[in-house]
Amino acid sequence: MNILSIVEIISKLSGRFVNDSYFTLNQRLEQLLRLSESEFKQELHNPFLVEKKTPFRAVIYKLIRLIFPFDEQITEYLAKGIAAFSRCPADLPDSPGLYPEQIQAAIVLTQRAVLQMDTGEGKTYALLPAAYALARKHGRIYVICANEYLAFRDATRTKNYWDYVGLSVSYCSRNTYHADQKWGENIIYTTLNGIAFKVMGDDLNGCPPT
Repeated sequence: MNILSIVEIISKLSGRFVNDSYFTLNQRLEQLLRLSESEFKQELHNPFLVEKKTPFRAVIYKLIRLIFPFDEQITEYLAKGIAAFSRCPADLPDSPGLYPEQIQAAIVLTQRAVLQMDTGEGKTYALLPAAYALARKHGRIYVICANEYLAFRDATRTKNYWDYVGLSVSYCSRNTYHADQKWGENIIYTTLNGIAFKVMGDDLNGCPPT
């Protein structure tokens, strides 16, 4: 088996994972979209309780996740993040919600993978449910943009969405003091330059990594 064959196998497995996750997401999404506004806001803030598994099922589940990195918690939060976008689409006044391709992109963004999207395909909005899901699980997410203009623009234009889902958002540049509260928000839009200066500032002052 050559390298090309291995790449093809991994590509097929990845495609299967995205398709299966998309199907699961859509089922949960239909349930969430039928809720009233007050019911959905309540559901949005409910913690996700992982189902307890027997020792045998737990082992099988771990083996399956070695091949398909399926995470019940992330999938649930993704569904909520997508449903939230349908109700509060950031700065888009008239939006039908995320397109199927954007939902699939959001699934990939929660994995250890590289995703390429062309200009105009909606990267700014596709990452919202992914960042929401990861922030709900891990507490803080850094969105690394190509330059400071894009970081500031996206942090500003998506603020309505983050307010709606109850997460704080900020824009940080290389000039933002490393201990500034802006670095402590749930969602941080920045650049590689900005995050590098943050890490160096923390190192010089003996701050624990965040």
